[in-house]
Amino acid sequence: MTPIVRLREYIQRVRAQRELQALQKLWQHGEQVLSDRQWFLFRCYGKMMSGPHSGCYVMALPPSDVHALLDALAAHQRVPVHLMHRHRSGDGPGLYTRLATDGRLIMGFDDREVDA
Repeated sequence: MTPIVRLREYIQRVRAQRELQALQKLWQHGEQVLSDRQWFLFRCYGKMMSGPHSGCYVMALPPSDVHALLDALAAHQRVPVHLMHRHRSGDGPGLYTRLATDGRLIMGFDDREVDA
């Protein structure tokens, strides 16, 4: 194996390690802000409803953007995310998700709010 090949492999390992560390930080942040169950729900079923990532699921966003969403939720702000786990006939897309003061995830629609 040539030194160039070894260097490339080393760089790939370092990048993979950094990506893994970034995901571990994100996971910890998500579980800190939300419960384990709500973090699962948010990251797997959360779909961006507006902004540059409109139509993308939370799990496909860059970690820095997900950290920003989690920070906004922790501050009890609304985020433009709809949880796609509860589609029923007649339900329109949610306009936002927020974290209630008691820690529950709330989905906001045009005419109502419901527990996630």
